[in-house]
Amino acid sequence: MLDRIGVFNLINNNHVFKGIRTCFFIVDPELRIHYLNYDYLGENNLQCPGDFLKCSNAVASAKEGGCGCHKHCRNCNLRSLVESCFETNERTSGKASLMLATGQELDLLTTATPISIEGQPYAIVLIEDITDQKQHLMLQRVFFHDLLNLSGTLNTILDCIDTERPEDSIDLIRGISTELMDEIYAQRDIIYANNGILKLEQSTFKAVEVINFAKDYISKVEKNLFGVNMVFNSSLADEEITSDKALVNRVILNMVKNACEASSAGQTVSVNAGSTEKSIIFSVHNPAVMSDEIKSKVFISGNTTKGMGHGLGTYSMKLIGESYLKGKVSFTSEEPDGTEFFFEISRSK
Repeated sequence: MLDRIGVFNLINNNHVFKGIRTCFFIVDPELRIHYLNYDYLGENNLQCPGDFLKCSNAVASAKEGGCGCHKHCRNCNLRSLVESCFETNERTSGKASLMLATGQELDLLTTATPISIEGQPYAIVLIEDITDQKQHLMLQRVFFHDLLNLSGTLNTILDCIDTERPEDSIDLIRGISTELMDEIYAQRDIIYANNGILKLEQSTFKAVEVINFAKDYISKVEKNLFGVNMVFNSSLADEEITSDKALVNRVILNMVKNACEASSAGQTVSVNAGSTEKSIIFSVHNPAVMSDEIKSKVFISGNTTKGMGHGLGTYSMKLIGESYLKGKVSFTSEEPDGTEFFFEISRSK
């Protein structure tokens, strides 16, 4: 058994971590933490990394054993890196992303080094929080990617305008211009939200107005961009929401855009809305199904199957929908039903 007190005294007395802001722990082959920075854990308090970091999957599966017991744990890069260190008996390093139980994303630069203590295998694991660096880079990539794409589309349309009948292209140009402005506002809101300075403008409005906004927006923009068939199903009447209307609209539009981008031309994307005694529930369905790996990281920024420059749509749904609007964002994605994202928000009292 590892002499945790001895290791603690050795590292503490030599001021190994003085001035260093890196989390350090020693784990056994079952990934149980025996030593953590300037602390040592009791015999009956051994946790795995996900338990210590409050990973949402570990918290959700606490009754089954926590970290390592959730169905998505097999896709965890942090566990994979440490397990690989034990399997190969070589140092491993890489990046890992976790969604915490608080809804916050945590991006880590991880290095695991194998060691032997009293003849038993252990690994020293160093983790550095690089969340701010990654999100800043992602915001830059998405911002420039989307603006360049939309600007290029606008220029192409302008080049193709028949100078004798320019009115035929006016609606299309107006739609692209609307999308361009929306992307600028969307990136601004995500940047403000990530820095905790996004201000809410509360008002009371009818929930059906959100569906009408989405329907009007889609009719101008999305069909031209994606070629999907849009269907709207709503049982809403006079139910009201007290929240930031623009941000509620943004969450729904992100759900719709995500569904459209995941669909092929000619497929159907449905936007649905209904209510319960306490809540308004919006959902968007598309026929595609995500892989298990994508599902396990769907709300982490940068997670995408669309290529470089994408990956903030589902992340911003969660960030704005839950952290700021105090709603609940969730999804299902299974064969043969397809994928459906849900946004539930409280009704006005």
